Amino acid sequence: MAGQTVLKGQVIGIGKLKIPRTLEFNHEIPMLSFIVIKKPDGKYASTCLHLLVDGYGSAVDVAVDDMIDAIENFLSSNFLHLSTNDAWNNLKDLSHSNEDTSPLWNAYRDFQYDLAAEGTSTDSVEVLKKKIKQLNKRVEQLENENDELKKRFEDAKDDFIIEFTERKEKLAA
Repeated sequence: MAGQTVLKGQVIGIGKLKIPRTLEFNHEIPMLSFIVIKKPDGKYASTCLHLLVDGYGSAVDVAVDDMIDAIENFLSSNFLHLSTNDAWNNLKDLSHSNEDTSPLWNAYRDFQYDLAAEGTSTDSVEVLKKKIKQLNKRVEQLENENDELKKRFEDAKDDFIIEFTERKEKLAA
């Protein structure tokens, strides 16, 4: 299967990702689709098709990680700087197909059909359920570790004090 060529380069893969709800980012974001492109210079670009957020790197995993960081930053900023309603409307607007995203969505779907023609499914519901469950467990574990670290930090504050001298009041004569 030859990857489809788009404006940025050669499509080499597609994927889906899920941004988890956390204590710091408590919004349920639907699953997001992305496409990975090998650029003519040999480097990689990973683009979230819903949010039009890119990541770049010298390897596929580096580009995908960079994209995920950019998505997290974008989403946090979106909900921090806009009203909740405006933030959701912004996400909806970004997800609508337009002249910039249509070629990417077309390449994504073509790649998906090419995989299907080879017998490879991209609709792994059971895998998705398992991954989401693992992700939620990991988020809970990290939040618990964070709470424990905060408590340990609070307990250690007494160790911060090197010396303390209190002014003694003069006794009245």
